[in-house]
Amino acid sequence: MIFQCVSLFVGVANVPLLLHYLSSDEFVAWIVIATLGALTIQLEQGLLVIATRRVAWQWHGEDVEATQRELARVRSTFHRFSASVLVCLGGVGLFYFSLWANMALPPHWELAWALFVSAYAINYWFGHNNVVLLAMEATHTFNMVNSCTRLLNLALGFLFLSLGLSILGLALSFFLSVVVSVLMHARNARRQLAVARGKHDTSDRPAHSHRPEWQGLGFSLYTLSNFLVYRGAFLLLPLLPHNFQLDSYGLALQLVAIVYAVSVIPAQVWLGQLVTAVSSRSLHRVASHLGKSLAFAAGVFLLLFGLALGVAGPALSLLGSDVSLPPAADLALVFSAFFIESLIFLLVNVLLLLGRQRYLYGYSAGVLFIVSLCCAYALFLDPDVGVRVFLILPMLFQGLVALPGAVVVLTFALARLGTRGS
Repeated sequence: MIFQCVSLFVGVANVPLLLHYLSSDEFVAWIVIATLGALTIQLEQGLLVIATRRVAWQWHGEDVEATQRELARVRSTFHRFSASVLVCLGGVGLFYFSLWANMALPPHWELAWALFVSAYAINYWFGHNNVVLLAMEATHTFNMVNSCTRLLNLALGFLFLSLGLSILGLALSFFLSVVVSVLMHARNARRQLAVARGKHDTSDRPAHSHRPEWQGLGFSLYTLSNFLVYRGAFLLLPLLPHNFQLDSYGLALQLVAIVYAVSVIPAQVWLGQLVTAVSSRSLHRVASHLGKSLAFAAGVFLLLFGLALGVAGPALSLLGSDVSLPPAADLALVFSAFFIESLIFLLVNVLLLLGRQRYLYGYSAGVLFIVSLCCAYALFLDPDVGVRVFLILPMLFQGLVALPGAVVVLTFALARLGTRGS
């Protein structure tokens, strides 16, 4: 819970810093850079889930040598992933920025991009240390290090921005915080491995799925498609000749991302209780926890949307930012889209606990098809298409297909749960 609170605080505090110290073009450039980097995080999370389950399986067994072999494979996998990120993301990013049609790139953006990509590559190169900590039940240590380094990134970002370094300062603060994080995780992983060798757990293997790779792949596809469904437009629109007020759309995405993070807190806080309810096959308790989570998400979005309408304008004036919020109708559209997405996320968490992973593949395929359709329309049919198309079409799919589909699948799953529990 401490890590979630720190992440939320850093996310909230970061927005006024960006708005105060960056021009509108610098603001858009940094949001795009962060979005490109975050794409690799979606892929890394799936890899992390799979690797953690495989190492945990071996570590909780009786074969220490098998655990070492699995860790060696995990280390090799992360090294290859890191090299791929360094080459592919670095090269694709440079080519992508060279295609910007109507946006001015800030000074020293090449160096900022190099630092940013290098930070991700370094983090992933040592990703096996994260696997060690998570697989060997040192989650608290892992989260505390991440909390400290996020606060360090915020502090260094403020320092470098106040010195006038713009996005170069943001990239440098990110790079330094990643280096500190990697060093601390490496030290803690070595200690954890030393303890594990001295006192290995020889209890029975935990009841993992016999196909953890496919479960991790499904969730990775889901998180990737969930990330792209509305943020994909933010990566495409700078390539089009028309100016779409990307700074306003980027600010709306920043605000709604914070609201989204708050709205899905119950999925993290009440997860243990939900697992217990599913394990005990208590249909009433599962429905109760799910109902509270959905009601909480709805209340958060309504409250914070009203707060954004009333406070954001004066706050932007106070900060002296040349970035403005989009019109109220467009802001309502963004909030509505992410509200539907948060409801789907809460339902997906329950479906995963009930073993209904197939929904993830259908959802991911549908989202990627809709996003591809929007991109093809913008690139080949109407380059002057507005941001609304990239919001309305995915929202129609999520609201009319994905959300009802999740409800139907969950209804049948809960019905079976109730039947088995009776």
